[in-house]
Amino acid sequence: DVRVARVDVFLDGGADPIYSGSVGPYQFSINTTSLANGSHQLFAVVIDGAGNTAQAAQAFFVVSITSLAIAPTPLAITGIGATHALAVTATFSDGSVTPITSGLTFLSADTSRATVNAAGVVTAVAPGSTTIAAAVQAPASLLASLPVTVTAGDPTTLTLVSGDQQTAVAGQLVGAPFIVRVTDANGRPVPDVSISFQTVTGGGALTVSDTNTDGQGRPSSTLT
Repeated sequence: DVRVARVDVFLDGGADPIYSGSVGPYQFSINTTSLANGSHQLFAVVIDGAGNTAQAAQAFFVVSITSLAIAPTPLAITGIGATHALAVTATFSDGSVTPITSGLTFLSADTSRATVNAAGVVTAVAPGSTTIAAAVQAPASLLASLPVTVTAGDPTTLTLVSGDQQTAVAGQLVGAPFIVRVTDANGRPVPDVSISFQTVTGGGALTVSDTNTDGQGRPSSTLT
């Protein structure tokens, strides 16, 4: 009988097999996070139904991440809503340096200033500063961080959003507020821009004459 009866696999000369199988396909996996850095060897012993044996060996090398680096640092983003992708590189125990894209967790210290998604793309939310961090379990937790500064773009365009072509009875509030939107050259909102509303013809009293744009680049006023 020349059919395979059993397969035993040993790791690094151990006395007990890390895998034994008597039914094909003969497959197994190893959790290398529990292994020391450096060279290791798998040794397989195959036995057929007649008791005949055959052997095979396979060497492999284990490395682990020793440090992380995140770029660009520092990161400056201009324009609310603008995005920038981060690049993370890992230094391994054998001295090699390689970009990594999986197994990472990203975090923003202040999401009111900038957010970061699971792919490492930072989005500007409001002017100010925060810190973005990337972490990996390798097997110990390693962390890299960078400072992020968000700056609004220069205001270039003022657009009417609502409030045009309205009529109302004297002494009553018009139905919709007057809202404008301030954007930069890329069409992104610009917050904290001083805006003045005034009546040109027809009279009436504005609830707000001078105000600043909000995070969406919009101020508003109503008319009585």
